[in-house]
Amino acid sequence: LSMSCEQSINKLNEILEEYRANNYRQTFPKRFQKDIIKAASKISSNNSSAQSDGAIISAEGIEHVLNNISAGHKMPRSE
Repeated sequence: LSMSCEQSINKLNEILEEYRANNYRQTFPKRFQKDIIKAASKISSNNSSAQSDGAIISAEGIEHVLNNISAGHKMPRSE
């Protein structure tokens, strides 16, 4: 991975971990991850013409999840 890609992934992980710590305290981290992936891949598959088994997550899917958790302003789409 490029350095900028790695930084973006780390930033996304920090945003999601902060949300999990504040809102999913009673839930196991794996359960939270599954919920986030499910939500992001659902939007991704809705916006894509390709068949998806939930494994493909688009920028739109990530953006949708961040907006739903009121964190869209923390990570611009360009990242």
